[in-house]
Amino acid sequence: MRVAVLLGAFMATGLYSREQIDTIATVRSLMGSQRPVPMKLRFQGIATIDTDQSIEDRFRFQSVSGLEFYVKLEWNHALGLQQVQSNSQYAPFLAGHMYDLDLRFTGQTARGLILVDATPAEVWELRLTRAIPPYTGDITEQDLRIRQLVDSLRSGTAPPSEIKLFFSRRERIHLVFYDLEGNEVRFQYRRDRWETKELEKVRFLIPGAAYLVKGKFKGLILDEKTIPASDAEFANVLERPIEEFFLLFDFESATPLRTEQILF
Repeated sequence: MRVAVLLGAFMATGLYSREQIDTIATVRSLMGSQRPVPMKLRFQGIATIDTDQSIEDRFRFQSVSGLEFYVKLEWNHALGLQQVQSNSQYAPFLAGHMYDLDLRFTGQTARGLILVDATPAEVWELRLTRAIPPYTGDITEQDLRIRQLVDSLRSGTAPPSEIKLFFSRRERIHLVFYDLEGNEVRFQYRRDRWETKELEKVRFLIPGAAYLVKGKFKGLILDEKTIPASDAEFANVLERPIEEFFLLFDFESATPLRTEQILF
């Protein structure tokens, strides 16, 4: 888990333990460093604060020692606020619950409020993206389906290098897309969960939107295990029902099928 690994790295290098991070002196020393710091915090609600630059709503969290942090999510912040305020089932935080956050301490206001940017974990991404209604159209009945790709593989034909699919979500190191029938396929877009450079290229993919997705076929995923196309087990897994495994591709690009969409 990312939080555990980061915390372990801090402790192994003799920098800070979780308890040492939870002091105002240490927090001030980390401000502006852009170093992600893992902390377990309790969600207190939404607060409207003066950042010395603007008046804005932020998520208010409290540490074990009582320090208060005013958090801005590094993506979908406005949507997260809206969902918490409306008591949506998709809200990323519930009052009184503890959460592991990767924090970047960005500053302290004239009144002493600690300002923080935070990267949510994948589970929050799912809650946020599922609230966005899917588009209809853009992909037709004539476009390839996942089951057709599986049938082609069974007959010895490699899948094409580009496929029209709807985007669903990011899941660990994969981008999850689906076809008109709802069958899912995975595209690996980063080598591990701590590679942030590749994350920047795909963070604005819109759930439910249709894309022309390019990538090289890599193998199958069965029970979270990757089975390369060259593996002896590949042919046996391919004969299983389509619901039991996923096709896996290396991600190259995704071009919106709607011209007004922009992929950053």
